[in-house]
Amino acid sequence: MKIQRRSFIAAMAAMAACAACAADPASAPAGKEELLKWFLDNVYGHAPIGRPKDMTFAGNSIVFGGGKMKVDLTVALPASASKEKPCPVLVMGDFRTWNNGMRDDASSKKQKQQQDDIDAFVVSRGYAIVHYNLNEATPDQPRRRELEALKKAGKPLPPYAYGLFEVYGGEKDRTATSWGTIRSWAWCHSRVLDWIEAQPMLDAKRVAVLGHSRLGKTAICAGVTDPRFKVVYSNASGCGGAKLNRMDLPRSEHIHQITRGFPYWFCQNFNAWRGRDKEIPHDQDEWMGLIASPTRYLYVASGSTDHWAGPAGEKAAAEGAAKAWEALGLKGMGGHVGYHCHEGPHDLGVRDVKLFLDFCDTRL
Repeated sequence: MKIQRRSFIAAMAAMAACAACAADPASAPAGKEELLKWFLDNVYGHAPIGRPKDMTFAGNSIVFGGGKMKVDLTVALPASASKEKPCPVLVMGDFRTWNNGMRDDASSKKQKQQQDDIDAFVVSRGYAIVHYNLNEATPDQPRRRELEALKKAGKPLPPYAYGLFEVYGGEKDRTATSWGTIRSWAWCHSRVLDWIEAQPMLDAKRVAVLGHSRLGKTAICAGVTDPRFKVVYSNASGCGGAKLNRMDLPRSEHIHQITRGFPYWFCQNFNAWRGRDKEIPHDQDEWMGLIASPTRYLYVASGSTDHWAGPAGEKAAAEGAAKAWEALGLKGMGGHVGYHCHEGPHDLGVRDVKLFLDFCDTRL
C-alpha cells in the first residue's frame, strides 16, 4: 500500500477542524491510520497485544505472563513530589544496560556515570525519571550473543531468555510483520506508563519519553504508537529513528547496514529496502509527523560529528515532521517541535537533557 505524502498532510489539516481527533487519535482521518500501518508493516512490526490482562504490578516491578517474567524499574523522585502535587515524568531505557551489565570496560563505566548524572539532574529540575533494563524486556545485541553461544554449546537457555517475545510471541513464530525489538521496547515503555498511572505521586498526564541512539528510535516508536506520551525526545537516533533515509549522506548508516547488523530490531519486511533507501515511499519525517497533535510535542537532537547518525538528516527530518503541526494551524519548528545539535560525537549528556527540559518546562 502506497500513501501519497500530500494526502497525509491533507489528513493532518483535516484534523485541525476535528476537535475529537485531539482527544481520540483513533478518530483521526484514515490517511494517518494508513500511514501508521505502512510503517508497522514495513519497518517496526506489529505488537501482538495491547495492555495484557496477565500483567500485574509488584512495587517497582512489572510482571508479565501471570508471573513468567518481570521488568524492574529504577525510579528517581524529586523531593517536591507528593500525592497532592504529582510531578511530571521522564521514561527511558537505561543507559547502563547496553552491555547487559556484564562488562566493566570504559564504555560501560561511562554509560553508568551518564545515567547517574542524568537522573540527578532530572530530579534537580523537579521531574521524576523512570528507566529499566531493556534486556529484561527483550534482549539486545550483547545478550543475544550470549544466548547464541549457549545454544551452540548445547547448554539450556534461562527461562524466558527472549523476554516478551517468548511470553507474547515474536521469536520462534516470527512473520514478515512481527514486532521487532524496537517495537517491543516501545510497547514496554507503554506498560511503564500503565504503571505510572497507578502511582499517585506521578502525573501520568505529563509524561515524556526519551532515548539516545537505539533508545531514541524506541522513544519515537513509543510516541507514535502511544498518544499518552505528551513529549517525545530522540537523541542521535539515526537510521530507523530521526534520520531521513532518502537524503544523500554517504557517511551515515543506511538500511542495508542496520538490517544486517541488527536484523531483529525491525520487522523482516524492512529487509526489502536494503540498497533502496532513496526509493522508500515514506520516510522518517512522516513517521515523526504521526505524533502531531495540538497537545503533543517532538524534540530531536544530534551531535555535530556524529556522521553515522547523520545530523543533517535528523535536522531535515525534524523540519519535515514540523509540517504536520503546521498543517494543524500550529507553530512547527520552535513551537511544537524543538531541535539542537551539540558540538561533538554520538552522545547524550546533561547538556542535552538541560535543553530538552527547558523545552519541556513550558510544554509538559
